[in-house]
Amino acid sequence: MECEEDQSDDASLTSDTPLEVNSNWYYLPDPILLHIFQYLSARELLDVGLSCKPWLRVSYDELLWKDLVYHNFKIDRSVKIAPGKTSWLAEYKRLSYHTPVIQTEVLKEHSHQVLHVSFAHNGQMFATCSKDGYVLVWDSSYPATIKYYHDMKTFSWKYTQFSQFNQSDTLLLVSGVHFGTPHSTSGEIAVFSLQAGFKLQCRVMNKPYDIFGTWYSDRHLLSGDLHWLAHLVSTSILWLNKASQESESELVPIMDQLYRFYNSNASSIRAVMVANCLAPSPPELAATSSEARAQARKGSHNSERGNPPSHRELNNPSTPGRVLPTCSRDPEDEEEEPPEVLRQVSSRLQYAHSVI
Repeated sequence: MECEEDQSDDASLTSDTPLEVNSNWYYLPDPILLHIFQYLSARELLDVGLSCKPWLRVSYDELLWKDLVYHNFKIDRSVKIAPGKTSWLAEYKRLSYHTPVIQTEVLKEHSHQVLHVSFAHNGQMFATCSKDGYVLVWDSSYPATIKYYHDMKTFSWKYTQFSQFNQSDTLLLVSGVHFGTPHSTSGEIAVFSLQAGFKLQCRVMNKPYDIFGTWYSDRHLLSGDLHWLAHLVSTSILWLNKASQESESELVPIMDQLYRFYNSNASSIRAVMVANCLAPSPPELAATSSEARAQARKGSHNSERGNPPSHRELNNPSTPGRVLPTCSRDPEDEEEEPPEVLRQVSSRLQYAHSVI
């Protein structure tokens, strides 16, 4: 009888223990719940939020979703939240639901590995470069169709490696590698028109080939050249080239040296990027410039003394305390010429060195 009573007591204890343990989960403080929830996936975190209101409140903690954003989307932790966003949970939803990750079609027109894909600024075209030696320009509408193509092997190219649309999407820059010895670094840049067919506009030598080339303005591009001076010592040259190299005039150069870099320790320029650093003039600066031009016209009959104007003063008529000399003729007799607006793509170049 005593054994039966002991067994009944043990059974009652074991039956009451899970209830007590389960009831204690409800009273766990938030720091402990956060420590446990940090090991859960996004799906598991949403599931535990359905258990009770306290767990639902903790599952929406921003620190938990911040870690999930960095971990699941492979984002470096030095990258902050997107501008204008305040919730990491909302950012996780945006990256999960609104970022296109659906494969719409498979393009099999290239017979070898695709090395580069570039998109037009208007989003209506994209270009692909491949080891098969072809450059293809696609119409980006669904389904994607080939709009233009060219076999660059006819120019003794081994493969195409890079392409870039100009700002107006009227020209396409294509960079490739020449056939040669295994250690050859010779390449070439070709420019095609996207308006009247796919006509070749120019071909420019590019050495080493992994400079790729880039657009400097809407009608000019940059190419590279490399000259060895001594053992492990070379010089890199950046050339400014005209995109359409037809013979318009004997006095118009189609190629000009822009920069020369001295390389030591067998290093050389490997990448060139152009940044758009020309910001539009604010209205206050434009008004100041117009007032300065008016003052210059009033003082046109006065004799100018002192040092001649500098290059900075000539480019900035609003320099205080300085009236630029002008023509002695009455400005009212002739119409004022509109100021020339420079539409140069960039005034700043970034380059990188790497050891061969």
